[in-house]
Amino acid sequence: MAQTPSSRFAFGHRLMSYLPTPTRPPQRGRPAGQPNVTLEVPQLDHYHDRAEKALTETITAYGKLNGDVNTKQWKSLRSKRGVRLFRGHPLVVGHTPLLCVGTLHARFDDVLEGLYCDNTEEMLFMNAITCPRLADSGVLTAVQKRTRLEPYAFTGIKWTTIKLTMANNRDLCYFEKVGMVRQATGKRMAYHVMQSVELPEYSSKMTHQRAHVSLCYVFEELEDDLVGVYMKGDVDIGTLSFFVTKAVSDVMMAFVNALECTRAKKLTLMMTTATRLAASHSSSSRKNCSVCKSSPSFFDNFTECAGCNKPVCKKCRFRETVLTRDTMPSHPKRADFCRHCFTKMNMLSTEQLRNRLMNKTHQPRKTQGKWTSTC
Repeated sequence: MAQTPSSRFAFGHRLMSYLPTPTRPPQRGRPAGQPNVTLEVPQLDHYHDRAEKALTETITAYGKLNGDVNTKQWKSLRSKRGVRLFRGHPLVVGHTPLLCVGTLHARFDDVLEGLYCDNTEEMLFMNAITCPRLADSGVLTAVQKRTRLEPYAFTGIKWTTIKLTMANNRDLCYFEKVGMVRQATGKRMAYHVMQSVELPEYSSKMTHQRAHVSLCYVFEELEDDLVGVYMKGDVDIGTLSFFVTKAVSDVMMAFVNALECTRAKKLTLMMTTATRLAASHSSSSRKNCSVCKSSPSFFDNFTECAGCNKPVCKKCRFRETVLTRDTMPSHPKRADFCRHCFTKMNMLSTEQLRNRLMNKTHQPRKTQGKWTSTC
């Protein structure tokens, strides 16, 4: 039986009480060579109020969702991994309504972790994984970042460039707010609001056309490995030619690749832990593969696993992306991991891996008969 909107979204407290306006000074993380961004409190209040209004409208619309999308009102643009993107008939000239509906087969925390970034370097890495069309990017100012109590909270302003084929590139300067609320049922719901802003410091480039968006995504924890997705909003990106429409679809659906970002984050944490431990433990003289115990052949040189520093053969290793700079700026590096580390990565959450890194960092080690700290 379908749940009514009131029963589906019965929150323990008033929803908007979870959206306090952050009061601490903004932390700037602008791209190198770009101007400073000054964000006054009245501006922040205004941006926050707009985000709050969009979130209220989106959750209300999501609560009323029942059955299939009306295809007479919405034209399907794209479908990927159980999520569909639709385009509506413009009610205002230049503003194209968008709707996104579906489910992701993933853990709620993995989806949110794959969406979260609060600094320019991480944003560049993650865009390279989720949507290569998003080229130059930057976190211009961060007013709110994650804490232990609010692991996915972010409030700030970001900027990015959308690369197009056979058309001028678009750039986008937007206020972003990400967070999470808990329903009375105990299930969690996250929100991701993106709304264009105009800043004197970041006027559109001569070679770019400024795009405008007002988007609100909600992610509902349905089951342990199932996340409901709903997005409502509109875009003004200029003429919707074939190439522009494809680019818009790529950007709007980039979130479905969030799991790849989460995997890269987890493996990066494991690699960092292994690197720090390598300095405090003597290297192993074992030559056999740590997984299948085979010996190296003339044609197969073993590789050291980036997650545990143990030798691993070609059959027992995976080459995966990590959030570490490669020879090219903003290009993520690829590293080899053994099957054991890959299994561990799938089983553990990002928070568990962070805690392990902290514990290993402060774990004492023995050198020349004395115990010293590894930090």
